[in-house]
Amino acid sequence: MKEKLKIGAIIAAIAMIVMIGCAPKDNAEAAKGSNAKYPVTITDVFGSKVTIDKEPERIVALAPSTVEVLYELGLGDKIVGLTEYCDYPSEAKSKPKLGDFNGVNIEKIIEAKPDLIFAGTGMSKQEFQKLNDLKFKVIVTEAETVSQIPETFMMIGKAVNKEDEAKSLADKVTAKINDIKAKTKDVEKVKTYYVLSYGKAGNWTAGKGTFISDLINIAGGENVSDDIDGWKEYSLEKIVEKDPDLILVSDMIANGNKNLLDNENGYKDTSAVKNKRVAILDDDLTQRPGPRIVEGIELIAKAIHPEIFGK
Repeated sequence: MKEKLKIGAIIAAIAMIVMIGCAPKDNAEAAKGSNAKYPVTITDVFGSKVTIDKEPERIVALAPSTVEVLYELGLGDKIVGLTEYCDYPSEAKSKPKLGDFNGVNIEKIIEAKPDLIFAGTGMSKQEFQKLNDLKFKVIVTEAETVSQIPETFMMIGKAVNKEDEAKSLADKVTAKINDIKAKTKDVEKVKTYYVLSYGKAGNWTAGKGTFISDLINIAGGENVSDDIDGWKEYSLEKIVEKDPDLILVSDMIANGNKNLLDNENGYKDTSAVKNKRVAILDDDLTQRPGPRIVEGIELIAKAIHPEIFGK
């Protein structure tokens, strides 16, 4: 995606000061304690260092996976803006939309008055620079490998004063991933090919270093297109040569049709298509590096090794 104060605020600030001043000592101490860990400095996935002076109260999250993490940490009420693609959990759908396929809307972000912005790796350099020029605190949090996911949870937790909850979430997801790895450790690897697009759109697939390739390998498969790096087109000749036993298809192009490759040149000659081993993946589960990634790995594992994980 491209995963891209006036009188009312012054009155609210005065009211808050009055409330704190009149509050019992234990409440005042609690208020003080909420910011006890600040300022904190976060090093994001791009290596940028961002210092946060106080606990964020107005958060803009521009990556679906980050939105899911924030809700898991109990911070959905602090989200003041997200993108069209941030649709989980269902409560997120009612939040203000500050971006779409074309990028983020800088003007709407300014209007949202966030004190912290979580951006995805798909944000353009121009958008990122513009937000920095406007003195917003911007942290890029989207994991690009499975191993980065727990680290990302911890990064987000540290930024929003939810380190304990973030660690608990990271530990839970890590334990489930390790359980899947243990089950697939000694199994025979199934030759697997991922279809992002085909036909006139080009035969785009996931090579080495991509998130999907990582998931395939964890789930007990052998990504046959690991001989290329990143997202690239793959020749039909190579697809036939590699002869995958299983083909995984993005639901974005499959639309529920498992037979979409039956008459496609190259694909129809593979063992996967001949033996009806074509599985459609839920993109939200398999391409969002968030709390539900375990469900995505399990979905792929069931397609690769139904004898272990069921159908």
